[in-house]
Amino acid sequence: MSAVRLRGVALAIGGSDSSGGAGITADLRVFTLAGLHSAVALTCVTAQRPGAVFGIHPVPPKLVAAQLDAVASAAPVAVVKTGMLFSEAIIAAVAEAIQRHRWRCVVVDPVMVAAGGDPLLRPRALRAMREQIVPLSTVMTPNLHEAALLVGHPINPADDLLDAARELARRFRTAVLLKGGHRGGECIENAYADGRVAWRSFTPRVVGVSDHGAGCLLGALLAAHLARGRPPSAAARAAVRGTFAAFRGARAVGPVRLADAHRGWRG
Repeated sequence: MSAVRLRGVALAIGGSDSSGGAGITADLRVFTLAGLHSAVALTCVTAQRPGAVFGIHPVPPKLVAAQLDAVASAAPVAVVKTGMLFSEAIIAAVAEAIQRHRWRCVVVDPVMVAAGGDPLLRPRALRAMREQIVPLSTVMTPNLHEAALLVGHPINPADDLLDAARELARRFRTAVLLKGGHRGGECIENAYADGRVAWRSFTPRVVGVSDHGAGCLLGALLAAHLARGRPPSAAARAAVRGTFAAFRGARAVGPVRLADAHRGWRG
């Protein structure tokens, strides 16, 4: 069997998921499928399963910084993807490292609440997320709840998602893929804006599949496509297509059905 040619280093910064469906576990699965070498900086250890988070133990910020420095000293990083950062101190450590190591290709998934409703960001850390991490992003991928917290006002059911994505892109001077999956309906709308390009997409909602880890999957797919050389708009389109393919090809894991990252990368 011939060896797989590695196409760069992808660095996942975020929390664990003991059930294996979300967080860094989801990121690493996608990066490996994309032919990337996966590096890790763990920010929190969590005890969770689809629909419930039972415990969160944050990693000391100095150890988070040490992990990032170790990765930087080992090999050039093609893309950074951030997920659960949890606290002001961890956010500060990550932001400082990204700037110090001059990592320019950064996907920020501003994780604040788990799919089941459990908080994954301390309330006082929201300002640090807005001011320290989001401005470093090449693309950020908020869901509707996270987008509303970032802009400081609700995004109502009747609001145009493309307008909301444009507002985020303008305010934070970054590309935005706004995830509309939390709205009801037979189709899921996503909206992309980067100050020059803007588009919306609609994909059929796949019923009977847990949304646990869906945001992680989409963000990791986007990061992988960036690392493979696609520009942000094209990477975002590919990530949306891949996420739909992963849900359409979902497989049973115990009592739930979860999106299949293998189908997602091939999609």
